[in-house]
Amino acid sequence: MGADGGSSPATDETLMLRLTGGDESAWAELASRYRLHLVRFCASYLSNDHEAEDIAHEVLLRLYRKADQYDPACPFHPWLFRIARNLCLDHLRHKGSLPVEWTSASSIGVMIERICDTTTSPAGKAMRKDIQERIAEVLHGLPEESRTALTLRYCHGLSTKEVASVLGISPGNARVRLFRATVTLRDIVIPLVDAEASARTRSVFVSGNL
Repeated sequence: MGADGGSSPATDETLMLRLTGGDESAWAELASRYRLHLVRFCASYLSNDHEAEDIAHEVLLRLYRKADQYDPACPFHPWLFRIARNLCLDHLRHKGSLPVEWTSASSIGVMIERICDTTTSPAGKAMRKDIQERIAEVLHGLPEESRTALTLRYCHGLSTKEVASVLGISPGNARVRLFRATVTLRDIVIPLVDAEASARTRSVFVSGNL
């Protein structure tokens, strides 16, 4: 609802058109909508939260500077996250190292928490730390594209087609990566929880709403 109680919020694409026309308030609205998403996404690449904040800020600056390069016929989400991914990968290449762990504020940390939220029984809660560590270990072993596909789909709500656009691969390839990574996570988690939590976990993976 808008301020007048009757209109809907402007779409991202509409805001980009306004920004292209020189309306800086449109950039402020987009920054407000996506800053946290971008910080979480970047933190899944970088082990330093401050670096994640810096990269997310750079993404928003590029959004402002390159607004005229945006094609309003294309969805906004893939365009934005593609900029973020490229900046993160460039940063890692220049840094010459890979992150060792993810914080709870990262997209991957959020995803792990959502998976573990299915283990609400006393036994499941007691094993929560072990489950978190096991999931993190498995995610570390996945290719970057598969990890990124998971976070984009389950933490940021992108469609499979949009995930493919961010990664620069075909929708079929993205679908396969998501399926394989999801099955890998499911098969790790289910043996570690009790029967009740196992049923909830299966339903979460089947529904695709981690």
